[in-house]
Amino acid sequence: MNTEEMQALRTRYARYAADGREMYKTSKKYDDPPDGREQHCFPPQHQLGT
Repeated sequence: MNTEEMQALRTRYARYAADGREMYKTSKKYDDPPDGREQHCFPPQHQLGT
């Protein structure tokens, strides 16, 4: 990526980065999706003996 392309990318995403939040790691919105365990070949949480 050249300098102009990199600056265009920064400009494009500046408003999303401005508040400093990263929803993927800091919110319950993405925590334990229903199909998350299945896609990694793990049994559903309710089948575990805990």
